[in-house]
Amino acid sequence: LDPATAMLRFISDYIGKEEFHQLEIPLSESTRLLLVKDPEVMDRFFLKVFTDSLFVEYTFAGLTGASFIKALLPALKEARSGS
Repeated sequence: LDPATAMLRFISDYIGKEEFHQLEIPLSESTRLLLVKDPEVMDRFFLKVFTDSLFVEYTFAGLTGASFIKALLPALKEARSGS
């Protein structure tokens, strides 16, 4: 299962639920994504990217989330084809 599909499936499964869930996706030996469902807000997620020397966190909800995932798909496919 590629990372983009896994993320979309995770969001589809848990959007609208006030529950904590997380999905870890290793992209390489030194880079991993962590997608976290916020238990306090039904449509809010946190995307965390970890590398050896960098940590980035992005919060998205509602339509912003859909727009973010739509933009993320090409980037994930490009990153995967480059590795």
